[in-house]
Amino acid sequence: MSGSSLRMGFLMDPIDCILPDKDTTFVFMMEAGKRGHDVLYFTPEDMFASAGSVHAELRPAAVRHGKPHYKLGDSFEINLKLLDVVFFRTDPPFTMDYLYQTYLLDLIADDVFVTNNPRAVRDANEKLFALHFPDLIPPHIVTNNIRRLKSFLEGVGGKMVVKPLNRAGGDNVFVIEKGDRNTNAILEMATDFESRRIITQKYVPEARDGDKRILLLV
Repeated sequence: MSGSSLRMGFLMDPIDCILPDKDTTFVFMMEAGKRGHDVLYFTPEDMFASAGSVHAELRPAAVRHGKPHYKLGDSFEINLKLLDVVFFRTDPPFTMDYLYQTYLLDLIADDVFVTNNPRAVRDANEKLFALHFPDLIPPHIVTNNIRRLKSFLEGVGGKMVVKPLNRAGGDNVFVIEKGDRNTNAILEMATDFESRRIITQKYVPEARDGDKRILLLV
């Protein structure tokens, strides 16, 4: 580390798949580069543990608005404790491998600033944690019971949004209106025939203009 620059590792999804105009990680990387910090890219497949230490194959990265939106340098292996910051930015679904990523990051969290905190990621599902603030979110129900979901649809005026609890980026999100012939099929698929809980919210028309959900865990 030279001067005030930091070695910043970005644990993230494949960089060639991110959308520069929408991806927050891209903005973080760009801003870190502008401020003179070392921007180091790696994916879950690049991270491994050996002899009680967590290592990764890192590649220097530079990002920009344009095509291509990134440029990578040569890879090198490093003990992650030698970094100053690790940005934990892989998207759900929350699979077992995603869980194992949090356990590996726990091993370095006392020596490196890890954000998002891996323990917080495990404990605070972004959709369910918001239920602590019912006055700030739309009317909602979390259930796998299709009868209750249909009753909720009636109660909120005939239009609702159906969301899985462990996905991200609008994946498998549906809007259902009263009288929709596909209602049963959508609810059966979303709940996997009532074996999986989902969150359903009253449709808010203003959501078309975008929304922001910021959870600060300390």
